[in-house]
Amino acid sequence: MAGGLEHDAAYFDNRVRDLIYRATDLNRDPQGRYRPVANAARAHSRGRESSVRAPLRSWLYLRASYTWTLAEITANPAAPATVGKRIPYVPEHAGGLNLFLVRRRWGASLTGRYVSALFSTDTNTDTTKGVYGAFDPFFVADASFSLELSRRISLYASVDNLLDRIYYSYYPAPGRMAFVGLRFRL
Repeated sequence: MAGGLEHDAAYFDNRVRDLIYRATDLNRDPQGRYRPVANAARAHSRGRESSVRAPLRSWLYLRASYTWTLAEITANPAAPATVGKRIPYVPEHAGGLNLFLVRRRWGASLTGRYVSALFSTDTNTDTTKGVYGAFDPFFVADASFSLELSRRISLYASVDNLLDRIYYSYYPAPGRMAFVGLRFRL
C-alpha cells in the first residue's frame, strides 16, 4: 500500500471585533426575508477539526473529516437580543466521508457530507424544522469519474447531489445535477 494512515487535528479560537453578518430585521419585514448587513461589536468562534486518511489498497483510499464549531455573538449594542446567540449560517457539526480510486489513466470518487442544523436569523428564532426554507441537517452524496484520453485531454463526468436531496445552504440547493466534459491541458 502506498503511504500509511494519516491524521490531522486542529483547534481554533477566534475572537472577532466588528463581525459583519446578515442580521434579521423583523420590524421591517415580519417574514424575515429582509437581511441587512450588520456589524456586531464582538464574536467568539472556537472549535476542533480532525481528518483521517487511510489507504485501503495501493489504488484506493478513504478520507473522513469532522468539524465542531461554537460560534457566538458576544457583544452587540445595536441588537442586544443577539448576544449569546449562534452566528447565522455556521453549523455546529460538519463531516465528510470520501472514497477515492486512482488507477493508471482513470480516477473516481464517491463523497458524502453532513451538515447539522443551523440558524439563519441572528436571534436564533428560526427553529421550525421540515418546512420550505428551514435549515435542517442534511447529508449529500456526490460522485465523479475521469479518464485520461491522452497526455493533454481528459474526459470527466460527475453527479452532484446523487440522492436528489432537498436542503438549504443560504438558499435552496438545486436537485441532482450531472456534468460531462473534456479538460484540455496546454
